[in-house]
Amino acid sequence: LPLPARSVGALSGSAFGASISTLPRADREEAIAREILAGNVPDFLRVLVPVRVSGLVQGSPRSLTIHVLPDYVAVGTDSDYFLIPMSPILAQRIADSCGCVLPTKKMVDSIYVAAAVKLAPKPIAPSGAMITVPVFLAHNDSVRLQRWPLLGAFPQGRLVGGTKKDVIISNKITTALKPNV
Repeated sequence: LPLPARSVGALSGSAFGASISTLPRADREEAIAREILAGNVPDFLRVLVPVRVSGLVQGSPRSLTIHVLPDYVAVGTDSDYFLIPMSPILAQRIADSCGCVLPTKKMVDSIYVAAAVKLAPKPIAPSGAMITVPVFLAHNDSVRLQRWPLLGAFPQGRLVGGTKKDVIISNKITTALKPNV
């Protein structure tokens, strides 16, 4: 992943989570962008994983290899990271800055099939609190508790699927938009 090296003084995932816990959403998103683009990303997320994607293109079978992050975007170190939720706008901004693209639904499905580690989804209950940092941190902890016992057989850097909601690009998003009335 084309990011600067992680600074020795960069915040750990838990310290970063605490630092943004009371920020308004716009300020929080700026802080997330600043940390990621400055290279405050675990080492295990810096090596992309190849995933083979196949399908029909104008009736002919085709396949290609995409290279994807092994897990969801995180801030921090290999031992103390925060799988960081972000808005689609911020996700696109970070992808653009790294010369990457957000996945399509087909890509996400292919990534899940190829994942060496498939964790059970732990959805966040719908509420006004679901987009707050304390809920994000609790969700991060629940995902890490699932992942911890599997590290011996599937170390960090192996492809993981199922634990977070994917931000995708799709033409259906623009066709479903409704004008403000």
